[in-house]
Amino acid sequence: MLLRRQSIAAHAAILGLAMVAAGCGDDLLFARTSGESTGATSAATTGNGGGGMGGGASSSSASSSSVASSTAASSSSVVSSSVSSGVGGEGGLGASSSSAIISSAAGTGGAGGEDCPAPRVICSGACVDTTSDPMSCGGCNQPCDGDCVASACAPVAVSTEVMPVALTADADWIYGIGGSPGPNGFEPGIFRFAKPDGPLEAIAPVQVADVARSILVDDDSVYWAEQERVWRAPKAGGTPSLMFGGPNIVASLAQDDVAVYSLALDGTGLLFRIPKDGSAAAPLAQLTGSSLVVDSSYVYWVGGAGHIYRVSSSGGPVETQATFAGFGGVLRLSGASLCWTVQSGVLSMSLGGGDAVPLTTKTGSLYTLDVDADHAYWGADDGTIHKAPLAGGAESVIASGPPQPISMLVDEEYVYWGTFAPSHPFLRAKKK
Repeated sequence: MLLRRQSIAAHAAILGLAMVAAGCGDDLLFARTSGESTGATSAATTGNGGGGMGGGASSSSASSSSVASSTAASSSSVVSSSVSSGVGGEGGLGASSSSAIISSAAGTGGAGGEDCPAPRVICSGACVDTTSDPMSCGGCNQPCDGDCVASACAPVAVSTEVMPVALTADADWIYGIGGSPGPNGFEPGIFRFAKPDGPLEAIAPVQVADVARSILVDDDSVYWAEQERVWRAPKAGGTPSLMFGGPNIVASLAQDDVAVYSLALDGTGLLFRIPKDGSAAAPLAQLTGSSLVVDSSYVYWVGGAGHIYRVSSSGGPVETQATFAGFGGVLRLSGASLCWTVQSGVLSMSLGGGDAVPLTTKTGSLYTLDVDADHAYWGADDGTIHKAPLAGGAESVIASGPPQPISMLVDEEYVYWGTFAPSHPFLRAKKK
């Protein structure tokens, strides 16, 4: 393009010299006495700087002015003028004219736009490195609370005083089973933690935190399972009361507005419905399992040998909802989708039936999974925290922490999880 502009400018200079030699100078190169411009129009090309537009032309002759587009300038000089193109830059500089014999030289193009080599990308007009930029971590406009390391947010410690083995939440608090503040320091118990930064408060003690496997909260109470028993306490703290004592260790709890449901881990394997009003508990099924969820009509649970079952919350025959290879771990419900962990990854399927969709085929932790309206979130054994659409699609890593996460909770903004790492037992990262 620069060579073409130089050719045009040179052609304009030759044309001007030919006009002088032909005796056309008086009428074409001088202004009328009335001040109107009748002089020759000198064509001048200006250099375009890398992506810039041509600048205005300027004249150094007395009583002369010139305005140019990116490709031409006109001059009203009193005498013959020489034209040289301006130097292109950002926006390009225009042609300049001075009183002399007409000559022309091509300008120089300006510098190009800012280079943005990989792994940097353009985000909102800026060149950023998404492998380390905390405001665009792993992609444009994906902010972290802390640092960005290898395209994943470094997690932020929620607390170093508690190691949660189970988590739940309401609008303002996170509730968990783990260490709780007590007279002798932090002891095994039920705790709550004000979002997003504390404080940490004790609700009730437990005998051994790692055998208290499941926790729920409603408007008034917090519920948890400890060995074969289901307990309840005011969620702001208070004296616990025993709701139910069964024959087997409780693996999982779920709830609706009127009842808590308890699934046995092993043994005779009874699924119980425990009314919140204190009336007698009733068995719904005699199958064991590892995890339990409830909707407005059914109770669903992961069976021990590649099955998901369901039964009406008011009782009735047990039905098979889905089958899969291997053993299942955690089961979650989001709208009309079930999602669960297996030995080979994470699966999702519609409550209406159909095939299960693999969300990942990477082996992860069987005990860390949660969902929101659109995505599933889980932790892998290497400490990375992942998410993928419930309907299937691209999997992404949103954070990386200590290996072997042991519990997980998702709310509107964050993913929270517990780990065995003494220095980072309770962490969070933005969901993105």
